[in-house]
Amino acid sequence: MDPLSWIEVSRGALHHNIAAVRGRLSQGTSLLAVLKANAYGHGLQVVARSIADRVDWLGVNTLDEALALHNAGIELPILIMGYTPASRAEEVVRHGFRQVVFDQASAEALAARAAAQNVTAYAHVKIETGTYRLGVGFRDAPAFLRRLNALPHFQVEGIYTHFATAEDTADDSYFQLQRKRFGEVQRALQRDGIDVPYQHVAATAAALVAPVAHGSLVRLGIGLYGLWPSLDTQIALTERAPRPLTLRPVMQWKTRLVHVQRVPRGETVGYGRTHRTRRDTLTGVIPVGYADGYDRKLSNQGAVVIRGRQAAVIGRVMMNMTILDVTDVAGVQVGDEVTLLGADLPAEHIATHVGTINYEIVSRINPLVPRIAAP
Repeated sequence: MDPLSWIEVSRGALHHNIAAVRGRLSQGTSLLAVLKANAYGHGLQVVARSIADRVDWLGVNTLDEALALHNAGIELPILIMGYTPASRAEEVVRHGFRQVVFDQASAEALAARAAAQNVTAYAHVKIETGTYRLGVGFRDAPAFLRRLNALPHFQVEGIYTHFATAEDTADDSYFQLQRKRFGEVQRALQRDGIDVPYQHVAATAAALVAPVAHGSLVRLGIGLYGLWPSLDTQIALTERAPRPLTLRPVMQWKTRLVHVQRVPRGETVGYGRTHRTRRDTLTGVIPVGYADGYDRKLSNQGAVVIRGRQAAVIGRVMMNMTILDVTDVAGVQVGDEVTLLGADLPAEHIATHVGTINYEIVSRINPLVPRIAAP
């Protein structure tokens, strides 16, 4: 295989990040690794195989992601955190996946399919406490949970919520309000005598900055990949923390130069003639563009690394190609390795140019780009 571009996924960095977070969890807290969106762009199966012996659960967004893990031989419990149509409830039950539930119809569909197979369907109920995304309202949740508890062949294995502002370390008032609302549901369960083994609220940010929120399970998403949920959390956990935390970025995205040519001073480069050379320029072409996930907003302002030197993106990023100024890269030639994202070009830096967040930079890289496990 000789791919036009590829992503190297560091197993060592994954293991380091898991160990760093585990070292801060409350005793007895399980760790769920979130692998949705192709493992945040890092490669679903590559990441799963690299960490399967180091985490307790895996979390995905869709049934198809769960099936891909099952087909890869992954045997950890898998929580499907997104919506699954009732028409596919049979597949959820047959494979023993845990499904998020926030409406009666979905729960009944799972229970019916479980009854047909003479097994139990396990679900985690999403409680809406203030993010107003998916979930049953916290005021309605106690009655909802009582109804689900009465369903045959159905067990509420977990309840959980998701914080809207856990990344904001300057003002935790809304975070505390959501915790309070979730606590009301927990106390109602106790009064009703309903035992729910997993009660979880913390994703990466809350897990790192608010140990009080650990509960029985923590959902480790962006931090698994060595990326920070926000600049606030990074500062809080590094510059202001009594025990600084180190996360190691997992991904390096690479390609190769496929063409080099000389362009005279005063010529224009690329679509729309948006770059004019100010000197005799040596340009290089890489076979990566916006269809691969290399953002078009990097036109005339992005950079890559070749032979240890930065080379600027010139002209518009095209669908499958991008032009570089490689004049100052000594010895440059066709076939040279080019780093698009990595230690010298972190996702946060690229996100600043694009006007987005690191999550988007990594997660939208074309899934057809090969992901390769590296040390």
